[in-house]
Amino acid sequence: LPNDQAMPAVYNHTYYPLMERGTCVNGTDYPDWMAIDDDYRRMYLFKDLEGCCQQWFSDFDVQGCVGSVVQGFYDYVPCVENRDDSGCVETSSVTNTTAHQLAMFYPRLGSNTCGNDGDMPSWMLSADYAEYYLYSTMTQCCAAFGFGCG
Repeated sequence: LPNDQAMPAVYNHTYYPLMERGTCVNGTDYPDWMAIDDDYRRMYLFKDLEGCCQQWFSDFDVQGCVGSVVQGFYDYVPCVENRDDSGCVETSSVTNTTAHQLAMFYPRLGSNTCGNDGDMPSWMLSADYAEYYLYSTMTQCCAAFGFGCG
């Protein structure tokens, strides 16, 4: 699809910018605000890595962006793309939200690192804070908080 049309999230083909790292993430674990309406989806969600890198990092380092893509998380089970899927309903791949959150990466604010040992403060699990403090990968967590992880 051209980027002037809203793009649906397609399993294994959704990319969004991770500004703090100068690259894009392959996954559907983007912040909710990136898909709040068609304009935002056109601006932030891409079907291919090159499109995301070109749109967001053309003034910096497109090849560096392409070479350092972050593998995110796909939070739903898609319908099969090459079969008649009439009646198919995409379902969440997360069946236990609490267990999923406890396995995510969170900032260890006192030590400037990220961990996924499930020992985050309980307030990070609340709906008001989870989007800002829980991440699918260490790279995303470290980038969000400016930590020099790994």
